[in-house]
Amino acid sequence: MALRKFILKIILLGTLLSNAATADAQYNKDYFYWASRRCLMNREYQEAIRVLNILLRADPDAAEGYFLRGVAKFNLDDLLGADTDFSAAIVKNPVFTTAYIYRALTRTRMGNYDDALQDFREAIDLRPDLPDAYYSRGYTRLQNKQYEEAIEDFDKFIFQENKVADAYIGRGTAYLYLKDTARAMSLIDISEPTRQAEISFAVFCFKKKKSY
Repeated sequence: MALRKFILKIILLGTLLSNAATADAQYNKDYFYWASRRCLMNREYQEAIRVLNILLRADPDAAEGYFLRGVAKFNLDDLLGADTDFSAAIVKNPVFTTAYIYRALTRTRMGNYDDALQDFREAIDLRPDLPDAYYSRGYTRLQNKQYEEAIEDFDKFIFQENKVADAYIGRGTAYLYLKDTARAMSLIDISEPTRQAEISFAVFCFKKKKSY
């Protein structure tokens, strides 16, 4: 009798170990991250959300899982859902700089400029050397009619990344709204592949000047 109980315990222990090994094989966090990023790159946003839902059911504390799902929702124009996921990522990882930036971008699209700018401040406090934060905040400030502050941000971005045409266009637009047409037109140090953007902006400046 005692031997039968011992054998039963061995069988149960073996079953538990086998189930644990199977669960570990089924839940591989790196695989889910890889699969979801691949979906995002292929613009398969709904599939990315499906994959990440599985990940987050298995690991509710996976900050990057919430972040990536937020990116998918952002691209599907589910801004409230994206905001919720970026917020969850920040709760799980309070120094998740990119989550602050994406939540700021989301809130900018929602017209919530004050909270967006606060998120940019948090991101820049964490990573003052991150040029994308200044670039994105520049466009938020531009939309919020903070033209001088927008110029400061575009200048900081251009100091680090001086071949991005959109940064010059953003800075030029800010000067244009300040009615400084001369500076608005002076898009300098732009590489040849972005020359068409310079020409398009020059046309925009010309039309805007005529409307004054």
